[in-house]
Amino acid sequence: MHSLVEKKVAGGARTFVARCWAHLGALLLLPQLVGCGAGAVPNSQLTTAESAVRAAEVGGAEELPKGELHLKYARDAIAEARTLMDKGDNKEAALRLEKATVDAEQALALAEEEEARVAAQDQLDQIKELMEK
Repeated sequence: MHSLVEKKVAGGARTFVARCWAHLGALLLLPQLVGCGAGAVPNSQLTTAESAVRAAEVGGAEELPKGELHLKYARDAIAEARTLMDKGDNKEAALRLEKATVDAEQALALAEEEEARVAAQDQLDQIKELMEK
């Protein structure tokens, strides 16, 4: 039973790492897909980034130092994107908003990982307590 919980925690870490690599790949490909120029106003990307930040906040990311840092990155990127949008540089703003979304999702993933780690540790403690009886 003890190894089952450890496997579940390890599986969650692998999922977390795979998710991070997928977001990084998307972020690296985005400049090639977007190109240069003014482009359309990225309102939907702004909404997505802001929603991702709210989800991370609700998910408890602010309670973790690394989560709080990624939320700061996301908020800063959103602020930069708004400035760029005001200047008419919508392509660059779209890139900043994609970065903000990835940073917010990273913050949420860190919070979820911590929650899973705490839950797994609680389960291990309960198992140890039962085995001692």
